[in-house]
Amino acid sequence: MQLSNGKIFQAKIIGLDKNTDIAILKITPDEDLEPINFSNSDELKIGDRVLAIGNPYGIGISVSNGIISATGRDYGNPYLQLIQTDAAINPGNSGGALINENGNLIGINSKIFSRTGAYQGIGFAIPSNLVVQTATQLIKFGEVKSFWIGNFRVGKVRIKKNNNFIDGLRIIEMENKGPLFEKGVKTNDILVSINNENASWANLTSSLKFATLGESLSMEIINQKGELAKINFET
Repeated sequence: MQLSNGKIFQAKIIGLDKNTDIAILKITPDEDLEPINFSNSDELKIGDRVLAIGNPYGIGISVSNGIISATGRDYGNPYLQLIQTDAAINPGNSGGALINENGNLIGINSKIFSRTGAYQGIGFAIPSNLVVQTATQLIKFGEVKSFWIGNFRVGKVRIKKNNNFIDGLRIIEMENKGPLFEKGVKTNDILVSINNENASWANLTSSLKFATLGESLSMEIINQKGELAKINFET
């Protein structure tokens, strides 16, 4: 591993997650290193100014500036909810820091949208909150452990709850086995909340992927009779 000051160290791989393309590496430096501060990526707003740091084409550490173009992008992977930025992210920037104007990490540069392989104004970064969740499990387990409640497919719907229309997830297909099925949930039932937050694909996948041992997972479901039920799972 090479640091920004040019020093090279032998690194040991502690853990690797292929889904996020994040790895935890350990080195034994000969001096104290100052870690970067993390910012809450859930608080990002479209138009926020950002800086992308990387080593494009191997020419050396470089910085480009831009703004947050969008959040919650699922470009090629619905589990990641990527940050979209117009800061120049070229080959070699992947794995570099995306920081805010205060110098705090808000994401890790991931990929670009390009028909030529070069920068075309659309780059993506993994949100810092997802980085922390992933890194925590990699350090603890060496891998990311997911909580399994069954094999099923969902589709986004709008549903009325307490006189308000909210987003929900309709179960459109489900195997007749697994914890969700054993709780009495059936095809066409609708998930309306997960851990007291409105049900969404991002919330569902994040809750399952990053549930740790001893935590509980709660869901509110409206069945085909229109009845609201709350179910809990223990990890």
